[in-house]
Amino acid sequence: MPQAQKDAFYFVIDCYNKSGLRKTSPNLRKLVSIYLLLPLLFILYSMIIINIRYKNANIFEIAEVFEAVSTFGQVQPPFNDPKNLKILQLVARKSLLLLHRSLFEEIIQDRSHFWSYDSFGGKIGDKYRQEMQFSVSLIKKMWYASVWSLVFHFCTPFFVTNAVLPDACWIPVDSKCLVIFLYALEMVFYIEVIFLLGSFDAFFLCMCTELKIQFNLLNRTLDKLQTNPETTDEMWLKTLKKCSRHHCFILK
Repeated sequence: MPQAQKDAFYFVIDCYNKSGLRKTSPNLRKLVSIYLLLPLLFILYSMIIINIRYKNANIFEIAEVFEAVSTFGQVQPPFNDPKNLKILQLVARKSLLLLHRSLFEEIIQDRSHFWSYDSFGGKIGDKYRQEMQFSVSLIKKMWYASVWSLVFHFCTPFFVTNAVLPDACWIPVDSKCLVIFLYALEMVFYIEVIFLLGSFDAFFLCMCTELKIQFNLLNRTLDKLQTNPETTDEMWLKTLKKCSRHHCFILK
């Protein structure tokens, strides 16, 4: 497998391992991520939604609640299109990674069956490696930009007068300790969403780029077969079987 392919999915797999949602993740990391943080995530998100019951005196309070509901679990890099407000949804992405982790694991293992980029020479192989590297650099830029976005988001309560937490949440009792706990909890979940960006969104971006390259290799194989005047019926049958198997593998 080309080095660029390894580097591309190394970033994804590294973030996936650190998320604690992978079957092969260390037991302690899985224990914290699945059995501790996931229930706390649903509790906190429920408290954010319930807050509409207590903050509905005017349109500004209602807007504040719904802003927290829609933005919690999301990180919007500064360079992103403002019309696209949903970049990350922590609850949805973490749940999907947990429910379908067997499928994700299978796809990661099946990458070894992809055709080599250099099947038609180093020049074409370098072109495909550049495409993959572009996808990797794009997701890394989004990843680093999201980190900076979180840093500013964490500072919201210190610079916005009416903000108690980065995202408005129902606080059952007037307790400074509880506010500090909820603030720390939101910070933990926003840090966790960074790893989900690298494991979930980056996975699909890299995989879509990889599948595009594999389909291009299939087309090149068939074009070469058609344009080669020395192609025999036996070569046709052998190559078509090979392409058919690979095509079914990609679609699977």
